[in-house]
Amino acid sequence: MRTASRPTRSGAALALGVALAAPAAPLVAPPCRADEAAAPAGAEAPPSEPRVRITGYLENDSAYRVREPLRWQKSQSRLALEAEARLPAGFSLRTSAWLLWDPIGRLVSDDPDLDAEPVDRWQVGGSRHLELELRDAILGWRGSVGGARLDLALGKQQVVWGQSIGLRILDVVNPQDYREFLLDDFNDARLTTFGLNAEAWIEGWTLQAMVFPDFEPNRLPARDGEFALDPALPGFLPALASFTAPPLVPQPFTLVDVRSERTPHDWRWATLGVGARVARTFGGVDLALHYWDAYDPAQAWRRTVAATPGPGGTTLPVNVLRAEHVRVHTLGGAFGAALGAFTLWGEGTFTWGRAFASGDLADADGIVRRPEMQSVVGVDWNGLDPLFVNVQWIQSLVVDHEDAIEVDRLRTWLTLLLRLPLRHETVIPQLFLLWGPNDHETMIRPVVEWKATDRLSIAVGADLFTGARDGLFGQYAHETRCQPVPDVFRAPGVAGCEPDFPPGRPGRAFVRVRWAFDTEL
Repeated sequence: MRTASRPTRSGAALALGVALAAPAAPLVAPPCRADEAAAPAGAEAPPSEPRVRITGYLENDSAYRVREPLRWQKSQSRLALEAEARLPAGFSLRTSAWLLWDPIGRLVSDDPDLDAEPVDRWQVGGSRHLELELRDAILGWRGSVGGARLDLALGKQQVVWGQSIGLRILDVVNPQDYREFLLDDFNDARLTTFGLNAEAWIEGWTLQAMVFPDFEPNRLPARDGEFALDPALPGFLPALASFTAPPLVPQPFTLVDVRSERTPHDWRWATLGVGARVARTFGGVDLALHYWDAYDPAQAWRRTVAATPGPGGTTLPVNVLRAEHVRVHTLGGAFGAALGAFTLWGEGTFTWGRAFASGDLADADGIVRRPEMQSVVGVDWNGLDPLFVNVQWIQSLVVDHEDAIEVDRLRTWLTLLLRLPLRHETVIPQLFLLWGPNDHETMIRPVVEWKATDRLSIAVGADLFTGARDGLFGQYAHETRCQPVPDVFRAPGVAGCEPDFPPGRPGRAFVRVRWAFDTEL
């Protein structure tokens, strides 16, 4: 589990939000190599009789804003359950789900139309306060074929590639939930999809192949939510046609018609997501090669300009916006090597066909497609036990960049993670910093966890942001704006001057209490 968050060039809120995103838990265990070539050691053969294990937790996660307006941001109570049955002949069945209740309701968005939502997620009674979600439903088989160990997983699942902290580089298989910005637990924020995942270990090689017929887009925050994305950020939306009509309208304004999102029709041959991975250790160095071919879960906002009659026989431009998804192809690689108390590792991707918003009104649809390279080099150090230190240097490069792309050609991030387990690992202070020099913005996440018992843990911490108003972190320093006409992502039914939602950066202090349980039947 890893702490994750990522700043982008001020406007790359969505472009990067999808390409690099990934929040993970504020508490992070020392990283494990995700691409080790060896099969799990000492795996037990499944018993001859069925056996069921039920695990889960009951958690309350409450957060209070530390900037105006001072108020409770959330008080989410979660009941999570997972059941795993070991069946004869190497088969197993695993399913997990959770029930989320938040009486404040500022983070969970309204339930969209049923035809835009999978059947595995419900908001009880259409409420923003109570949500039930099926997370996993996997039929598995573990055994041997010839001289190879083989694991098969069929069903709704997560596939985790890569090991970067804070930003996802290789972890491209599953879409992401951004309703809580980049702050949600890594595993909770990843959206599960249906597919077949096969892994084999043979003569020191790890081979993996996947087919995913199910498609889900990234889940964006509600337009009036605590972490509503600011459409004015450069690079988030394409350029929009605006107009003035003095003296009635003192400043330029924009008419926008936002259409419903267009997603690929899944469960069809043309929309299959397919992937493969090959890994092996050579001379103490772990090496891996990845490939993923699928529709990008990131929303690419296609813009066309129509016309509508205006006052006095004039014609006014109307910007028709529709979120769509483009197919991308990603080739990636990873390495890792232990050097005494240090571990040096890295990973990178080259993605063909990424969609970027264009700032050129002459562009017919407001989208420019370019290749993108992303990379991370990290160093782990545990030479002063029990202190764990991780440092990362992360970069993203838009190949064949042009001025109309408002995202910087080269974006850089630096991260620092300090973790110091104390008192036999029952008290664990941690600090995670993420700095983006492009926009001089920072995410700061201090936290202390106390493991009161084997089942009960209490964490106290904060999520703080710095940065310019037009940056990814600074965008939440909302201001009151006067909108004489409907604007992009307006709250429905609001006319005249409307406040952004909510004012002030959403820095917060939080308390998380979790009680875990497990039993076997």
